[in-house]
Amino acid sequence: MAGVDLRHVLLDLLPSSEMTERCRELRIHHHLEKIIPDLWAINVVIRDATIRAWTQPDPDVEMWTADAGAAIADVRNLLDRILEWPGRAAAPSNPLLRSCLGIRVAFRLYILQELKEMGLRLKELVLRGSALDLRKEMMDAMDPCDEEYSYVLGDEVVGRDEDIDNIVEILQHKQSSSDGEPFVIVIHDEGSYRSRSSMGTTTLARMIYHHPWVRQHFQQRIWVDVSMDFSLDPVSIGREFARCITGESCDHLQSHQAIWLLVNERLGQGRYLLILNDVYYAYREEGLEDKWDELKHNLLHVGGIGSTVIITTKRASIYSRPIDHIFYKDKFGCKDYLLDGLSEEVWIKLVMRDALIGSAQDKANTRTINFLLQFAEQQYQTLDGSPLVAKTLGSIFRYTEVSRWQQVADDLSCHADAWSFYSHVRRHQHFQLMRLQNHSTKPARLALYASMCDLGRTDFTEDYMHMMIAEDLMPQQSFDAEKMYGLVRELELEFETLGSDYYVKTRMGQDPIRIPKQCCHLCLLVDFDFDDASMLEFPTTFSVGVTKRLRTLILKKSTWMIERGQKCQIREIPVATFTNLLHLRILHLSQYRIRELPNTIAKLVSLRYLNLSYTEIQALPKYLSNLQNLKILKLAHCEEFRKLPESIHKLKKLLILKLAYCQKLQMLPESIITLTNLQELDIEGCPYFVKLPEGLDRMKNLTMLNVDKCVSLTRLPHGVGRLTNLQKLSMHTTADSIASVILELQSLTNLKELGLKKLDGLSSAEEAQP
Repeated sequence: MAGVDLRHVLLDLLPSSEMTERCRELRIHHHLEKIIPDLWAINVVIRDATIRAWTQPDPDVEMWTADAGAAIADVRNLLDRILEWPGRAAAPSNPLLRSCLGIRVAFRLYILQELKEMGLRLKELVLRGSALDLRKEMMDAMDPCDEEYSYVLGDEVVGRDEDIDNIVEILQHKQSSSDGEPFVIVIHDEGSYRSRSSMGTTTLARMIYHHPWVRQHFQQRIWVDVSMDFSLDPVSIGREFARCITGESCDHLQSHQAIWLLVNERLGQGRYLLILNDVYYAYREEGLEDKWDELKHNLLHVGGIGSTVIITTKRASIYSRPIDHIFYKDKFGCKDYLLDGLSEEVWIKLVMRDALIGSAQDKANTRTINFLLQFAEQQYQTLDGSPLVAKTLGSIFRYTEVSRWQQVADDLSCHADAWSFYSHVRRHQHFQLMRLQNHSTKPARLALYASMCDLGRTDFTEDYMHMMIAEDLMPQQSFDAEKMYGLVRELELEFETLGSDYYVKTRMGQDPIRIPKQCCHLCLLVDFDFDDASMLEFPTTFSVGVTKRLRTLILKKSTWMIERGQKCQIREIPVATFTNLLHLRILHLSQYRIRELPNTIAKLVSLRYLNLSYTEIQALPKYLSNLQNLKILKLAHCEEFRKLPESIHKLKKLLILKLAYCQKLQMLPESIITLTNLQELDIEGCPYFVKLPEGLDRMKNLTMLNVDKCVSLTRLPHGVGRLTNLQKLSMHTTADSIASVILELQSLTNLKELGLKKLDGLSSAEEAQP
């Protein structure tokens, strides 16, 4: 799925304000810009190359796809290194700090050399791709916010002229009779409920965004992909709004007052068009109406008469009550626009266009064209006119030999209704790729991780969510496992394994493990067919260097072993294992009988997530403090684990620390209170845990503290009542101490959940009431 990762690079990483700021600090922005055209040139053909590599074995195409995937992985790693560089451009006055400037210069020269080599490598890939006659997906050819993108849309999109004219007419009418309030149009596609396929709301919104009349009459146009990123959060949307009209990073603005004051100053009385794309994913979020009310209030006070908000959403028919209640039940003018499927004539035209394109035209004759035309006419009667399904059907025939067209048609035709037809079609690998391309980049990445983790089949939900938090794909502040899992399921992600050399899941057994050179994410399962699982050893392949691009390594028991409570007998990790995994970000080693980690783990400087739960580890290596990017550390149910290293305070980015049911843990290092970014501290079920460190109130971002079932813990440290962001507290207490506990906690105004358990000595439930 290299195309998905490349889209993330092009649409998320490169345009980000953080990347822009860091490149300016290092004075490399002009050098980075030189490789961007070649990245777009690869993006335009990567989908076709991937599908051809699956369906039409061709050594040259397969080699190109592998090399492109490896190059994309290296580009991502290079960009990550730029983002993680802590230096600043200005020379400090302190002599000791000035010596660090030499490090910055050295780092800059290193990055420039990497960019030069990467540029040559990408140009060579572009030339090779041209020689392979790969089909160009023109809508993947450039940034969708680029003004030239309107010409691409005009050439590629069919059957939406009437919808465009209708919406522009609505905008024109509103501007001629404006009452001074922003106007809201909600574009949704009711047909997606039946087919699980998009009707193209985002594409239609792009066409409105680039329409000549819109460009002429709106002084500012702002596009925000809401999806799972912002969830209608008025502060995040406000920052993006401010960034679009100022051209500068606004991440430093923390309050909505400061953000919208800046917007008002820069915007003046200019009309704005704000497009909130993919709001659908946030519909079931608690408190969404309040967020919309706050955002609406801010929008009312900026911009000139005739300003407009366009909201795109999927499946509005299912969530009609939330839409009516949130968007329409206010004094905004609001228009509901239902986007229907394509007409039969246009839908069939789209099928034929995608089936008979490029070299596929050579194999077609009058008979085969007529056959395909008749088949498309028959299938339209059972489908809902989805453009995605039309393009999928066309591509299935394009990558199938003409001699097998009748077989494919018969196979598809046996599914009479739309639901079963769609379910059958989506099993095709290239259809899944098209679905991922149809998603915005974050949901697409969530889908790939979910597929690799078998999220739909195993009890892996919390681990999956924590991995996504570590990868900045989900916000920790609003983390709720059940809610977030529901959001993932609402995305209709396929949890079956996607065939890919970039996201690989394989079994450990007697046969050597083959890891493709472009592999970025690897999941290894203990083979339940392996006769003697106790003989398994940690794979030594990682010592070889073919995994230098690996970002995710998950070792997990197979479903068969989980259901039977079987343990994996791997006890040791070879010292050389981590030598080449310099870019590893996720390491999951849960439920293996690992007793210690080698000191070479210090080389994993990019690591963000480390899970050692249910292992036999007793202590962490002292060099763990080198993992400056670690966000999640899980040691739950490590019954032999005794203490954290004194250097734990050096993990400044740590968000979540899980120590539940570490039977021999007695206390935490005093230095842990300097982890001011820590949000979750879980020490539940540690029977010999006797003391929390004083000064815990310094951990201002702590939202969850769980010391339940810590029967030896007799009191909370002074100052817990000053943890103003604390939302959840679970603890063991007694009748003697309950009064002091309640007194200490009464100032916690954000506390949502308080668990006081095992209240020994209380005579009634009434006495337990605070």
